Amino acid sequence: MAVDSLKDVAPTMDEVNIAAWGADDIVRHYAMASGWLDEGEREALAYALRRQPDGAVLDIGIGGGRTTELLEPMASEYVGIDISPKMIAAARLRFPEASLHCLDARDMNGLESRAFDLAFFSCAGLDAMDLAGRRAILGEVRRVLRPQGLFVFSSFNNEGPWAQSRIGLFMPRRWCDLRTLAGNVRRSLRDLFNANGRIGLLATHEQRGVERSLRLLPAFGFRVFAMFSTCRAIAAELNRQGFIIDRILTDRGEIVGDATRPPREASWFYYLARKI
Repeated sequence: MAVDSLKDVAPTMDEVNIAAWGADDIVRHYAMASGWLDEGEREALAYALRRQPDGAVLDIGIGGGRTTELLEPMASEYVGIDISPKMIAAARLRFPEASLHCLDARDMNGLESRAFDLAFFSCAGLDAMDLAGRRAILGEVRRVLRPQGLFVFSSFNNEGPWAQSRIGLFMPRRWCDLRTLAGNVRRSLRDLFNANGRIGLLATHEQRGVERSLRLLPAFGFRVFAMFSTCRAIAAELNRQGFIIDRILTDRGEIVGDATRPPREASWFYYLARKI
């Protein structure tokens, strides 16, 4: 399947994902999250902050404020946004003094152009959008970044283990002891059987391709659609939108030396893209 040949499922994808991010159990999960998601996230942001020290930071998709806790102290100016009113409410309870706003990253008219040195989109949030939504977000991020500004984001690997199986577990490695792992398996199986009809209906929208795939994530009972991409597809997408890749890291924090032959064991990659 060609890079941009996925069929349009925008209404379904948007409706399903926005409903999921507003679900009470998912909001509670993100409201309790803290610390780095993995070593890749830590290394990606350490690199970006060395390149853009004391800069203005735009934090996209903050959820319950996990990344606010990490990034606000390092920024000369910090703005956090999320599409979910419930997520923003949860984040404001934790960080009442922070500049947090309910805003759709596809249309950030409320933010000034060339106002930020660094933009960050965690937890593969860009992958929750269809192709048109991704283009809109990249365009908006480019608009609000200053010249040579950095955009750091994670994206699911279409050649990785999660792209091959529906029995993945959407949990940070450092949170997964054996008891947690067993609990996740039990909940995933319960959710699968309890919502079998709904999952079956949504699964008809799944698409598999060489460069991109559209999948239902096992996270939170198969309630979230995500786009999986190869490094090649991401590089082409970024170039079309006026970015060039500075660095790619695996979820373990390892540098990807050759984007045409990335490690297949990585579930997702961190991309550091510079505005050109």
